[in-house]
Amino acid sequence: MRVVGISGTPRKGGNTECLVKECLNEFAKQGWTISEWLLSEKNNCIRRMAFVRNKNNCIGRIPFAPTKKMKPTIIGITGGIGGGKSTLSAILREHGYFVYDTDSEAKRLQNEHPEIRQQLTAVFGNEIYNSAGQLDRKRLADTVFENPVLLMTLNKIIHPIVRQDFRAWQKRHAQEKFLFVESAILFESGLNELIDKAIVVTAPEEIRISRVAKRDGVTHEQVRARMTHQMPEDEKIKRADIVIDSHNENLQEQVNEIIEKLKIEN
Repeated sequence: MRVVGISGTPRKGGNTECLVKECLNEFAKQGWTISEWLLSEKNNCIRRMAFVRNKNNCIGRIPFAPTKKMKPTIIGITGGIGGGKSTLSAILREHGYFVYDTDSEAKRLQNEHPEIRQQLTAVFGNEIYNSAGQLDRKRLADTVFENPVLLMTLNKIIHPIVRQDFRAWQKRHAQEKFLFVESAILFESGLNELIDKAIVVTAPEEIRISRVAKRDGVTHEQVRARMTHQMPEDEKIKRADIVIDSHNENLQEQVNEIIEKLKIEN
């Protein structure tokens, strides 16, 4: 019996299935006929196998080297209040990239997730949700702002569910090369354990304070009070792989350069 084994890896940027078909076409020209295709996954690899039959009715098996399944590179976006995280995320979306916004998703989950609703009601009372079934965010913020113990309790309720939701989102976009996640508390919440690189978006403190005061209609003193509850900006910058200055007029250019650098590295 003529048994032929062929192994190899697809050329860079090539299509593995096309390469397999090209190889089998050559066998067909020599009088072999394909009788069956097998496609299986094992150990996070894709393995392709073809069975062929020659003129003498002898069966041969042609294995192709497994192709490692590529996982997206996960990039976290963080920074202090008013730093420009949302601006960066908006630019990335314009480039066609997917960005998971932990703040907006957490708000959604607080209203929709039954486990979160049950636990928040148990800790803060039924009145924490209004008559329309929506979380009273102002009441919640006023309750936990000056109470570190309640704030810690709140985070223990919310953060694990957000992580689960992020993992599910990540799986839904597993075909992407890059995925981004925006979080003001990327390091504090432990979400940095799920990423490959961290981007910190920053700006001079007075610029950040002015941005937030204008955006939220609050005083500069109120913004500074919020800042005391966040990790110091210098500490975030120390932990970053990439730092972006959002006060720089060439923000779009910075983003383009970072994207090109990420493509080269990955």
